[in-house]
Amino acid sequence: MEGMAKKRAAANTEDDRLSSLPDSLLHHILSFLDMTDVVRTVLLSRRWRDLSASVSHLNFHFRYEVSFYSEEAFVRFVYRALLVNTTQKIHKFQLCFDSNHPEKYVSQVDAWIHFAMRRGVQELDLDFSNRVYDSYVLPSCLFMNCRTLNSLKLTTHCLGVSNFGSFPNLTTLSLQLEGVRDGSIEHILKGCPRLEELVIRANVFCTSEVKICSSSSPSNLGLRRFTMEGEIVGVDVEAPNLEFFKMKICGEKLGKYSFKDMLFLREACLEFSKRSGLFKRVEQVSSLTTSIQNLCHARVLQLSSTCIKALSLQELQDLPASIFKHKCLILETALIKWELPGIAYLLKNSCNLETLIIKIISKHYSRYNLNVELAKKHNFDEMVYWESFLSPFSCLMNHLKTIKVWDYDEELCLSLLESSTSEASLEKQGNEIRFLKNLLKSAMYLEKLTLYITKEINFRVTLRNPKALHGIAQIIRAFPRASSCMEVSVFVSD
Repeated sequence: MEGMAKKRAAANTEDDRLSSLPDSLLHHILSFLDMTDVVRTVLLSRRWRDLSASVSHLNFHFRYEVSFYSEEAFVRFVYRALLVNTTQKIHKFQLCFDSNHPEKYVSQVDAWIHFAMRRGVQELDLDFSNRVYDSYVLPSCLFMNCRTLNSLKLTTHCLGVSNFGSFPNLTTLSLQLEGVRDGSIEHILKGCPRLEELVIRANVFCTSEVKICSSSSPSNLGLRRFTMEGEIVGVDVEAPNLEFFKMKICGEKLGKYSFKDMLFLREACLEFSKRSGLFKRVEQVSSLTTSIQNLCHARVLQLSSTCIKALSLQELQDLPASIFKHKCLILETALIKWELPGIAYLLKNSCNLETLIIKIISKHYSRYNLNVELAKKHNFDEMVYWESFLSPFSCLMNHLKTIKVWDYDEELCLSLLESSTSEASLEKQGNEIRFLKNLLKSAMYLEKLTLYITKEINFRVTLRNPKALHGIAQIIRAFPRASSCMEVSVFVSD
């Protein structure tokens, strides 16, 4: 009997391997869970009860549409969880309260934030994205010289900038707002002397220009990562130590953009929405092309269709060009007429290019972007241009090793299936096939070409067949190419 009891105890120990882990590791596992799930672990044993009460990562989420309990029950739950919490230092406090009646709970929300601040919270994530929170003002304790906070993420509609005080140790700041008023960003940055990462997302920037300049604010000297998204009229960025830069511009207005002194840039992405407006003046084109050229030090460069068309005018006017240092170039293009010179401009001036990623978008989303006067002045014959396109550029001949093509509109794949392996005249080929063939003819050291077909709602039945994918790869392999050791792969991507 005694032997059976020992065997049973040993079996239980083997089955409960999770409880045998040290507290530090179990706390780490619990840090990924919402507090509702953390509290449920108290049913396991007394040890788990103590663990759940001493977690330093407090994640509270309430979404009205998906919640299984009422707002009042959620408020009571948060109070109880904070009341029994015994940790002296809170590492992260995350609160998402999507209430339909937030005015009822202002004092409670303030108290929860006070609790986190008193416990020396290091990471604070507050999400008040519900539109009825327009009237909610964050408590003053959040803005009064908070020395423990190193990461702050705010998703809200109203930000009292006048209250924004000092965050001497803040390294990461993420703001997702309904709108940004004139001078507000500059005011906020002055109180963050050690800021390394800045993310600003806003539906509307109610300002003529957003300035992130080390000359006006020395705190920007330490900025390493900067992301900005929204309807941006103008932006002036001067951050000499910046390593990652992303700007996504929404809306139909094209403004003035200035990027300077980005010598240590590793990755840059400049993206315009598919409904971005026309280039009405040469000055607009000049401002954008100058900004793109100032990203020339980036090792990875990603540009949207609007940027490519601006560079097309630069190429057609035969203006002085910058030498780009990127090893990876990502282009979002429909491969229409007015994008060809811009692509040629980039390839001609990319001496170290090793990886080329082409994201083929629908021609429907790639608008003309030129007014009639500019179009007439710089017009050219597309077929004549194709004949001379991709003349042996040094990057293609000497460095390019990898090509990745994302066929979002499936035009390339369907064109390949419809084509034959024999050489056809340029007039009878789609731009996608012409471009691909010209790349293969020039890339002497190409090692791998990968074609990804995105599985959209309108995903063709033809392309669901594995034989079709194999056939596409075979057609590409049969194209004339400069490299004798190129590997071709075709995948369907979700």
